Amino acid sequence: MKKYILSLIFISLFLTGCATTQPQLKIEEVMDEAQIAYKDKNWKVAEEKFAQLVSLLPGEPEFWFKLGNIYARTNQPNKAITAYKEVVIRNPKLAKAWHNLSVMSLRQTTHLFIEMLQYLNPNDPLFKRAKKTADDLLAILKSRQNKQAIKLGDFPATIPKAKPISTDKKITTE
Repeated sequence: MKKYILSLIFISLFLTGCATTQPQLKIEEVMDEAQIAYKDKNWKVAEEKFAQLVSLLPGEPEFWFKLGNIYARTNQPNKAITAYKEVVIRNPKLAKAWHNLSVMSLRQTTHLFIEMLQYLNPNDPLFKRAKKTADDLLAILKSRQNKQAIKLGDFPATIPKAKPISTDKKITTE
C-alpha cells in the first residue's frame, strides 16, 4: 500500500512538473521570437510578441519598455506613453524609461500647442503665450535633434508643421 501511495505521489509530482514546464517553454519561445523581431525591426511581429509577453508576465518592466519603444518607433505616442508609465510603476529607478516617457510626453505637448494655435483666435490674449510656448518647445526638440546629445535609438524626430495662421484677418467669435 505504501508503494502504491508513493507511486501515486511520484506520478502526481512528475505530471505537475510537466504541466509547469510547458508554459515556461511557451514563454521562452515567445521571448525568443520577440527579441528576434525587435532586433530585425519587424515592428508588427515585435509588437504582437511583446504584447503577448506583457499579458503573460505583466510585472516584467523590460517587456513593457520594449513595447513602449515599439510604439514610439511606429508612431503610436499614446500607447508608448502608457507603456513607459507601466515600466516606471514597476521599476521607478529605470532612468531610460523615465527619459523616454519624458521625451514622448514633450513631443505630445508640443503637438498639442501646435494644434491649439490652429484654432485660437490670434486676438485671444492666450494666443501670444501659446505661440511662445510652442516656439520654445519646438526649439528644445530641434536642439535635441541637432545635437543628438542623447540617442533614443531610431525614434522618428518628426515635428509637425503648423498651418500658417493669417493675423491680418479679423476673426470674430460669436
